[in-house]
Amino acid sequence: MFAVEIINIIYVLCLAPTAIADLRMASRPREAYKLRNEGAQIKFASSSDVTTEYMEPSSFEYRGLENQKRKNYDQFLRSNIDNEQDNRDFTENEGRDHLPFRTWNGAVVRQEGIANLPETVNPGASKLVPLRWNNPHASELEVNIWIFPNGHSPVVVPVRKPTCSGEGYQNNVVSFTVPVDFAELGSKIPGFSGCNAATRPMCTVQVYAHSVESRTYATAFPIIIPNHDTSRTTTSTAQILPAANDPGMDLSSLRDLCLPSSDASADIPTAQPRWAKLVSDVYNHAYQNSDFSPYSGQQHEKISKNLQASAINKMITGNRGELGKNALPNEMKNQIKKLQKLEDKIYKTYESLANKIIKKLGNNMKQTGTMKAGGTTQQLANCFRCDQVGSTLTNRQTTNTYIPSFELPAALVADAQKLVPNKYAGLIAVDPQTNKAVVKIYETAMTDLSKLFSDATAYGIIYQPAMVKTTLVTMSDATQFKKRTANNGKDKGEYAAKVAKIAFAKGIGCAETCLKSQTGNNPLMQGSQATSVTGQCAPCKKLFENLAQPATIPVSPLSADLASGGTLPPSGAQTIAPYPDIDGSDRVGRPTVITTTTVRYYAPPPIGVVGSSHHTCLSVGIMVGAVVITFAAFA
Repeated sequence: MFAVEIINIIYVLCLAPTAIADLRMASRPREAYKLRNEGAQIKFASSSDVTTEYMEPSSFEYRGLENQKRKNYDQFLRSNIDNEQDNRDFTENEGRDHLPFRTWNGAVVRQEGIANLPETVNPGASKLVPLRWNNPHASELEVNIWIFPNGHSPVVVPVRKPTCSGEGYQNNVVSFTVPVDFAELGSKIPGFSGCNAATRPMCTVQVYAHSVESRTYATAFPIIIPNHDTSRTTTSTAQILPAANDPGMDLSSLRDLCLPSSDASADIPTAQPRWAKLVSDVYNHAYQNSDFSPYSGQQHEKISKNLQASAINKMITGNRGELGKNALPNEMKNQIKKLQKLEDKIYKTYESLANKIIKKLGNNMKQTGTMKAGGTTQQLANCFRCDQVGSTLTNRQTTNTYIPSFELPAALVADAQKLVPNKYAGLIAVDPQTNKAVVKIYETAMTDLSKLFSDATAYGIIYQPAMVKTTLVTMSDATQFKKRTANNGKDKGEYAAKVAKIAFAKGIGCAETCLKSQTGNNPLMQGSQATSVTGQCAPCKKLFENLAQPATIPVSPLSADLASGGTLPPSGAQTIAPYPDIDGSDRVGRPTVITTTTVRYYAPPPIGVVGSSHHTCLSVGIMVGAVVITFAAFA
């Protein structure tokens, strides 16, 4: 009896740390989408104005994802796309694009089990969407309605601008409103006959989020929007705007901080269609960055400087992908590693300082509010930035990438400046007109690194924007993103990466022969001597230039020191705890096993998957179990 009790205690202790991942709606398909209030201080509102149903992600025929879905369902639902791309056998499984909906080739699923997924929302009406951030990264979240007009590429109608989300708070609520004039879109989109139950594919609401890690999240559900005006038609695409462009290194057109979720301007009142930006996330993982991703949403022009800077920092220092990293020249690889280490130290230092300010002054900046949809009101918590992110919890977690950039009221600026050493003073930018200030983590880190980033272009180390494709289905590739040679033999990805680099260069007018020159700029591929950038090879200069690089490189108190090989001075701030990526996926670098699922203990449904990825519980359990058995033998 004693032995059984001890073992039961060990089992319960092992269950205590829940499996942590990232973002999903506050429900699970296998639990009939029942609204989950996890650790709730203020419960999520529940009514017909609240949507909890969404399309279950595909496993994309990845061996690791199929295993994860079977053994760790909650992790499967809420993982970021970057980590989910880790979960395939790179020599056997064909790479698949997960965007825009985390479904097979962008399919729109209408039913999951007994649940009919389409939500009906009238023009002018709103919906509340409860969200669960298990790893509540500082993020921005946008909402778009996707339309698939016959004979044309997909079109998106943005309905909610990118707004603040996460920032250490696990339970968030976001709302969206269908524009009043949505029913008139037939006059702007050729062949569009409305978002009806019979529309195929159905119109789809996409909730896209991007964190400062920098990583990508997406969830979606089909939508029916009644009262379409069939009298309004067109054969012209002239009123469909172009897809959003990546502003690159030029942050000047972006807002300083993320738009508060509570801001009245967050809902977009007019239905203005634009061509969908179709992004290949599997290309990014294979050939650009297997750890992080550039912003891949539809409203790039409306994100903050802070978020764009975080993406720039990670996409310049990116490892060039799971396949691509194995085809890099050694010097380029070494330079990337140096930049990665420095970037990691700098942003973490600024996070620590920002968190120091929050801990000291945050109680003076508490806010609360409500969100409304139809006749339903969602009360928010009262805490630092609760109103800005739509949090229903007051408990703010503080680990890497959870710390927000934020505004300081004028009365608190002097006190905040006293907490920051002179060398890091650029963290706080004061507006001389209002005397308010902005605490900018990632933009300041980017400024500190700008001279080094500029120097790195000589090696072809440049900002890598999202790879845009022309079809909704997975982008084509020489080996379909597998580690295979031209003859289907196994390699480390070198062959596919070189073919991809040659194809990319050709797309900007740079011939293959230029990449394999004997003289010129540094080589970009393993085995090449140099890259020619003169004469007929002049277009190849773009391979050594950052996108939209301002003519003047910004400077900071630290940038000159770092560029000359100096080290970071002490900050005096307490180090932020590392981001607990305990799903088994390393923060940088793919796991050593095919699946991210590690040693776990599972509770029976409907509690869901809980546990820890560490082996500590297992080791302690075995050791204590042996002691118990020995004790019982002598008893």
